[in-house]
Amino acid sequence: MKTLETKIIDTIKFGEYLFWQIIKSEEDVSLRHLENDVDYNRSIENNKDRFSELINSLMKLIIVFIEKQILPSYLEMFKNEILNKLTNEYLFQINFEPEMHETSKLICDIRVFLYPFSQFDSVSDDLNYKKFGFRYLENILNQTGYIISQSEKFPLKETEVYKAVKTVIKSTFLNSHEAGSNFRKIGKEYKPDILVPELEVAIEYKYGDSEQKIIKCIEQIIIDVQGYQKDGAYKMFYAVFYVKNDLIGKLRFEEIWKEYNFPNNWKPIYCTGK
Repeated sequence: MKTLETKIIDTIKFGEYLFWQIIKSEEDVSLRHLENDVDYNRSIENNKDRFSELINSLMKLIIVFIEKQILPSYLEMFKNEILNKLTNEYLFQINFEPEMHETSKLICDIRVFLYPFSQFDSVSDDLNYKKFGFRYLENILNQTGYIISQSEKFPLKETEVYKAVKTVIKSTFLNSHEAGSNFRKIGKEYKPDILVPELEVAIEYKYGDSEQKIIKCIEQIIIDVQGYQKDGAYKMFYAVFYVKNDLIGKLRFEEIWKEYNFPNNWKPIYCTGK
């Protein structure tokens, strides 16, 4: 039989996953023009109802837990700061942190509220691990040019770029691997270059030796976005562009990227080399 603390932890984790499903489905409506798809929109509403019911259950579990700790003042604080503010707007409010994918503002607030209790260290530790993990990973990806220069090789295609970097990523994130998961869609499958399961991250490398090729790569990625979004195991995606001789500059690259309106969980990284 699960303990009360385990039930709270499991409910929080499932709530985060369900909330992410809702956000991605709503993005699909816009990207795939599904505004008139009655069945698809009904499924989103069903997931919203499930999330609302799950949060109601979570609130009751937390109240019981705090009462068991004999902390009436803290219970009153919980009610005032979270429970009594539980409007429909708050229920589905998005919290987007630069190092992480879109999350529920409500669940983030609940995590913070449970932080003083050692019984929920695993929830806090998981969040902190991911925050620091994203920073380490992004530092590695931003150093792609330097890593390649140290290998004294001059890549001419994408595979030569990411193979030089994957060893460094593997040494930091032991479960990372190359093209180990296919993101399947009818008639097609998508294979990212590097996967980091610990962070739920997929990485796509692109090689550009002209502005036209860089734009073509961006256009290909925006087409592939829907294929990647279907895999619930990976929630954050990096598109790393290795560009010869800093052809267009980072500012120009970012301007081009913004024109394509990528989802918030897609992040571009611009690296230069010879």
